Amino acid sequence: MKVGNTAGEAACRATHPTASVVFPTYNRAATLGRAVRSVLGQTFADLELIVIDDGSSDNTSEVIADIGDARLIYIRLPENKGVAYARNVGLEEASGEYVAFQDSDDEWLADKLRRQVQAMESEPAETGIIYTVMIWVDKDGFAKYRRAPDVTSADPIDRRRHEYQVFGLGIVTVLARRPCFEQVGGFDASLPKFIDQDLLTRLAREYRFRHIREALIRCYSSEGISSNHYNEFTARRLLLEKYAAYVRGDKAFLG
Repeated sequence: MKVGNTAGEAACRATHPTASVVFPTYNRAATLGRAVRSVLGQTFADLELIVIDDGSSDNTSEVIADIGDARLIYIRLPENKGVAYARNVGLEEASGEYVAFQDSDDEWLADKLRRQVQAMESEPAETGIIYTVMIWVDKDGFAKYRRAPDVTSADPIDRRRHEYQVFGLGIVTVLARRPCFEQVGGFDASLPKFIDQDLLTRLAREYRFRHIREALIRCYSSEGISSNHYNEFTARRLLLEKYAAYVRGDKAFLG
């Protein structure tokens, strides 16, 4: 395990792995071990796992210290900056050919990364994203297969559903070519919610998406930003302002 206080202080790697996994966490010590081990236990082992501790006040650092794996890089931020900021730190630190994302309360199935890397390597360069389906587990432990949308064109609006094409597509299901983020930028830390949707909308403008129609991750319901209705209202307003021309169907803007 490599430890750094910031991205710039994390130890340099002698070799570049095939995949970098960006993993923000904040006060989730209770579920952190399961999520970390589900990444490190993948059948595809050529990876680095970048855990960004977003100023946790619980025993997150102790949980990480108990996991002995040279592929794990631990970066502790001095104060809580939010998940978008933490993920951007991880993107700056990532050295792999591909980038995937994990959350500290979710669980990858063992073959997730292998399936996505194999799929990506069979695709042309214009395919930037490989994404899967998830299994959603509610607070009572009830598991449900959760469909992902089909992302089929550069227009971010699905005119049939009257919704963003990527709406309902979680970043934890995604594997992306690392240069994609140099092209479109990282996560927008000004948004209080829907940061995944915003980034994926920008990616869909520039790259093709491929859909693996199989559930390869378990996502567990938890309290937090996803249940904050004020943040949801604010974020929707900001996204409408950001993508107003798309929503209107402005042909000059859509290209």
